[in-house]
Amino acid sequence: MSADGFTKMSIYGMNMDLFSSSPIVILKVEDENRYLPIWIGQPEARSILMKLQNQEFVRPLTHDLALNLVNELGASMERITVTALKDQTFFATISLDIDGKTVEVDSRPSDAIALAIRSGPRSSPRTRSFRRPASSSRRPWRRPPRTRWWTSSRTG
Repeated sequence: MSADGFTKMSIYGMNMDLFSSSPIVILKVEDENRYLPIWIGQPEARSILMKLQNQEFVRPLTHDLALNLVNELGASMERITVTALKDQTFFATISLDIDGKTVEVDSRPSDAIALAIRSGPRSSPRTRSFRRPASSSRRPWRRPPRTRWWTSSRTG
């Protein structure tokens, strides 16, 4: 954990929850064997996978369009941050640099990750240290779970 209370993470891969058939993006703590699974929606999972697998399209998809808007307005993505876990839902922010001023934008972690992988290596995921309620069935793993499918490439 860094001095500012955040832990730097990278995308380790994607997984499918075998019980709910929900996609999971798995973040890995840099230089440690700790993982943070985040259950996400199908459209966001497709968007993340397409970029991780270097699939290109003639016309911009939704996350490509959002990043194009950010860039055309003179801003740049600095980082994404998973900020909280409330009622089994993760919250995130996207930090944008606009003329030397940092602006924090509320986001779902899945959308923030989809944008970050499009904006390049400068935008790495970070997470605050927080505890998961003891009653939660979705606990961070020491190792990633069994997979139904994985991406063919890892980013970091």
